Amino acid sequence: MRIYRTISLTVFTAGLLFCGLANAEDLPSASATDASAADQAGGGNAAPPSNLQTDITIYPWLPGIHGTLNGFGQNVYYRASLSDLVNHSGLAINGVYGLKYKRFVFIGDFSYAPLSANKSHVFNSLPNQPFVNATLKYTQFVLDPEVGFRMLDGKRLKVDALIGYRFWHNGITLNVQEPVNYQHFYVQNNWADLVLGARIVYALTPKLEAQIWGDGGGFGAAAQLDYNMVGALTYKIKPRWSFNVGWRYLFVDYNPHFISNSIAESGLVFGSTIHLSGRQ
Repeated sequence: MRIYRTISLTVFTAGLLFCGLANAEDLPSASATDASAADQAGGGNAAPPSNLQTDITIYPWLPGIHGTLNGFGQNVYYRASLSDLVNHSGLAINGVYGLKYKRFVFIGDFSYAPLSANKSHVFNSLPNQPFVNATLKYTQFVLDPEVGFRMLDGKRLKVDALIGYRFWHNGITLNVQEPVNYQHFYVQNNWADLVLGARIVYALTPKLEAQIWGDGGGFGAAAQLDYNMVGALTYKIKPRWSFNVGWRYLFVDYNPHFISNSIAESGLVFGSTIHLSGRQ
């Protein structure tokens, strides 16, 4: 049951991961060219472009999950649809903070997703009709900070090389209420995986760009394999506001002690990005 809840709905979340650090740059107009020439001649006072860009994205992620649980010689396959997870989800919070200074980049993604389920049973055939009530609460928190360097910084094509880690926290609370007894259980599991990745951004038009972001790691230090893939489109609605939509796939193969599990989670992501600085 603990492994079944390891990857929950949230959501990253969408979206995803739309830092928007590499939005398409508008082509200069004739008047802008003239103004630049005048400034070089000493007749203008234009401010130089800022080297610092910062963005914040808030997003939901709407995934389904499937995977296998292996332990003590048993192999169990399970699947949960989006509607299954929505019926048991609480208030999820997901976001991305992006920063770029010259060619150095930073992406900080986080996801908080709680799930809960309650089951009650009354033994009507027994005297005094005794009952049992059980409440299960699952909390997942994932933090994914990555730093990198912009290897290619063209007008339309941008490529970033990234390195970071993905930290996982999984907590499970079980409360069991009986007529004359109450039991409370809590367990948690935390680990972090080194990840290496890249991000490619291509400007389709001055207002629309396509983005692919992927990373992978684990290498047996914590998880055996831990990788994430995102494909997204970003549309600039206003100079400091963009809308993002895409698809995310997350996989983890975690093997602690006598139990191992492989979980794949994928679904639609969408969100809104606010460009705090470095945008015109």
